[in-house]
Amino acid sequence: MNGRAPSVPVTFVRLKLRLLRNRARSTRNGRAQLGAALLFGILVVLVAAPSAFAATHTSDPRAARNAAVLGATVVVVGWALLPLLTFGTDETVDPARLVLFPLRRRPLMAGIVLSSLIGVAPVAVAIIIIAAAAGYSRGPAALVAGPVVVLLLLLAVTAARTLSTLLASVLTSRKGRDLTIIFGAVLAISVQGIRFINFKAITGDFMNEVVAVLRWLPPGMLAHALTDAAAGRTAVAVLDLVPAALCIAGLLVVWNRALERSMTVVVEGATVARRKGGGVGRPVMPLLFRRLPLLRPTPWGAIAAKELRYANREPRRKVAVLNAFFIGIAGPVFLAVRSGGVRPGSVLLATLAGYVVLLQSLNQFGFDRGALWMDVAAGDLVRAELLGKNLAACTQVAPVLLVVGVGLAAAGGGWAYLPAALLIALAGLGAGLGIGNVVSVRYPIRLPESRSPFGGSGGGQGCSTSALVMLGTLVQNVAIAPVAVATLVAVNVAPAWLIVVAPACAVYGGLLWWLGLNVATNYGRAHQPELLTAVNPERTDVTG
Repeated sequence: MNGRAPSVPVTFVRLKLRLLRNRARSTRNGRAQLGAALLFGILVVLVAAPSAFAATHTSDPRAARNAAVLGATVVVVGWALLPLLTFGTDETVDPARLVLFPLRRRPLMAGIVLSSLIGVAPVAVAIIIIAAAAGYSRGPAALVAGPVVVLLLLLAVTAARTLSTLLASVLTSRKGRDLTIIFGAVLAISVQGIRFINFKAITGDFMNEVVAVLRWLPPGMLAHALTDAAAGRTAVAVLDLVPAALCIAGLLVVWNRALERSMTVVVEGATVARRKGGGVGRPVMPLLFRRLPLLRPTPWGAIAAKELRYANREPRRKVAVLNAFFIGIAGPVFLAVRSGGVRPGSVLLATLAGYVVLLQSLNQFGFDRGALWMDVAAGDLVRAELLGKNLAACTQVAPVLLVVGVGLAAAGGGWAYLPAALLIALAGLGAGLGIGNVVSVRYPIRLPESRSPFGGSGGGQGCSTSALVMLGTLVQNVAIAPVAVATLVAVNVAPAWLIVVAPACAVYGGLLWWLGLNVATNYGRAHQPELLTAVNPERTDVTG
């Protein structure tokens, strides 16, 4: 073979580009996902890049400095944390996949860094950073703009890779999964705390104080280097680059050691331990729950019981259930208190408890992954699957709805509103689940098998998934809007109208649910192999 073989970093870049192309060609809706991701990235760039460039030309130099420091900090923190909190880091840079290859760590790390910059989201962020730096490229600042862009991207990538590699061994252990559940629930509660912030009280002086602190962090010092250079302080600007360079060097050292450990040490929980006795003589757990008479010995009843048991075992489902529990209770109570105190009509706010469940209904088959092949091999179970999953979702939200409704009724004396609140909640659940059934069958989203932070599939799926979830949520909100409008009109005009409005809303929600169930069932029956391929390509051999 003539010629010199390409280096490892170049091979990684070519491999990443080839994987993007092959995933778009081979997976169901792959081209549509990549196209949606590109469109979403282009829209973000068209909005954010001119804004970043214009922020550097503002008449107030302090405002320009604040925007640069905050923007650089958000880029580094977001690049490192958002993949771990959302769809997972791209699995194509997972070092565990490269254990059997004789690769030295230095070229391996260089290849992972370069391949991390390939993708819709990284390119979009890079363009926005370049646009912001170009705004300062006047006079001496032009000499600093290039190094700032390079160092900021390297700092973001190395921070993300170091954090992901350090957490890979932790999140795959049993203790790590339990900590993930606790952290997810606490994060959900913390996000609700944003509602208590009085944004009108945030003044320019407060932002200056925040930036005065962030300015001394490595990302902030990189951004401040641009403003120092624009002000003619070139020597100070060069010194501002040193902390970021030292931070990158330190992160590379930590990442190098973590990479070696992750590729050579088997963490606890990574292998299946044998149990003494092999489970012989153990009592068999009944399939159905005796305390839930609604779960009948039928296919949909068995599927509902399966979903409820998985919710108690699978870490990601535990996080979803805990989020629904905490947000379902905290949201209505907060709105009731903020609206001037708990009044009789505040009981109707309990209907919001099921909203989080509706968001989760947009990808009901994603959690099944490889287990879905059993239902496909069993035959026509699409309708039973959807019925069981919908019933399990309603069973999970029912206690939250009752607790919030009874609590608000007891606190405000609105017992007369409680039946209407239950009917309106059923209407919202029905309308939302109807849309969720169709979206789940038509556009299933693959979830990673591994609980490693390298769980995302790359290929622009993160951007396309975000766009799909936002679009599905919008459609659900449109479907629920008539219920909300009718309820608000009845409450504000004549509360007695709820005697008619609440049952009418329940009928409306039931019709939408029935229509969505039938549409999803008819489509799913004809596309079960495609559905299995979308959520778990490795199991497609059973349909061949």
